[in-house]
Amino acid sequence: MWGWKLSSLLYARAGEKVSKEFDLQLIGILGPKLEGAVIADCGCGPGVTAGRLVDAGAGKVIAIDAVENMLRQVPRHPRIVRVQATIEEGTLRRVGKNVIPDGADLVLFKRSLYHRGEQAVRILQDAWELLRPGGRIVVALPHRNIARYAFGRPRRIRSFTLYHLFNRFISRVADFLNIHSYRTSSFRELASMLRRAVPEAQPRPLLPPRLPFAVLSVQRPADATRDGAQAKAAGKPKEGATSGAPAHGGAARRKPASPESGAPSGSGPPESTSLSGQDSDA
Repeated sequence: MWGWKLSSLLYARAGEKVSKEFDLQLIGILGPKLEGAVIADCGCGPGVTAGRLVDAGAGKVIAIDAVENMLRQVPRHPRIVRVQATIEEGTLRRVGKNVIPDGADLVLFKRSLYHRGEQAVRILQDAWELLRPGGRIVVALPHRNIARYAFGRPRRIRSFTLYHLFNRFISRVADFLNIHSYRTSSFRELASMLRRAVPEAQPRPLLPPRLPFAVLSVQRPADATRDGAQAKAAGKPKEGATSGAPAHGGAARRKPASPESGAPSGSGPPESTSLSGQDSDA
């Protein structure tokens, strides 16, 4: 699609700067907690963030993306495991069973949780169940307010302004034409979605509000345990076995990630794997 290609070119010239700022601020806030951490990077794209996380000391980064061409760009590193899978209900449960059975310290959705309604809630419930005690989910979505998204705070012309204006337009058009799913969010809307997924959690802002994204985090208590209690709290039975088919059924047409997700794994599991042929977008 011409819009995707042009968006990728604009990202290479302008979007990478704000993406890098996001990554460095996240790494700075998490600090020593990243040392040896197991991280699921959901919708990793070309793996730029995954590379920065291992450089910051992460013990293992599971780089998950549905697009094979994106995964080919993920840095080859002994602590990065590439997994080809669509981000949907059931995917993180299969990742937990097949790739990181001891769970994750961080589940990151950086401009990748574009799902709507209950589908997003169920994905977040899967992410919560994957967390180790003390682990956290971080969700970053494009801010709903177009002025905030294009001009930041305080408002002024920025290096990403043209990219974000074009990207918002082309993403809305593609969403209207049912080419891909796309959603924006305010902090209040994102907090509401996280509370629906994990009623006992307290969503908190994680990064400075000047960034053009709504970024919130929920953290599992350090004394929590990963067992059937979390599944029961989420209102669904604990999964005893994985299935190659999506848990919510495969009849619905899958949509690739939005262009706004960006331009264009260590010892143990293999460097690259696909959870299921039905998890991958062709």
